[in-house]
Amino acid sequence: MEERDPSPELLSPRERQVVGLLGRGLRVREVAAPLYLSPKTIDVIRQSAYDKLGIHNRVRLALWAHRHGLDNETPDNRERA
Repeated sequence: MEERDPSPELLSPRERQVVGLLGRGLRVREVAAPLYLSPKTIDVIRQSAYDKLGIHNRVRLALWAHRHGLDNETPDNRERA
């Protein structure tokens, strides 16, 4: 059985940004602060990405982000959502 690899295009720009930062190993609070978002908001965005991608743990999400080059994002590359 082949595992599907969803496209980053399924995610909003903010979701791609947050997934990329989480994929670098940053903690929720470390992602939230420079984006001027609450940790709860980051949790909601992460859960939305999990649902869209069919991924439900941080390690798999980090691997997916790396495969798609999203882990190179920095908070300075942010788009205001």
